[in-house]
Amino acid sequence: MADEHGWIYFETSAMLGTHVRDAFYLLSCTVMNRLNEQDPKNVLNQEGKATLGGGGGGGDKAGGCC
Repeated sequence: MADEHGWIYFETSAMLGTHVRDAFYLLSCTVMNRLNEQDPKNVLNQEGKATLGGGGGGGDKAGGCC
C-alpha cells in the first residue's frame, strides 16, 4: 500500500526500540528536503543555521539535510 501511494514505510518496534531512531531521522530529513525543494530561500537553508544530522555539515546535497 505504501508503494502504491508513494508513502514511506518503515518497520519499527516501540517495545524494543528497533529502528525508531532511524525512522524519526528519515522522516525529519524527508520533511526538511521537501521544504528546501518548495522554498529554496527558506530561513533553514541559510548558511550558518542548524541542520539535521548534527555537526552542521550533514549531507550538503544542494541545501538538503540527508
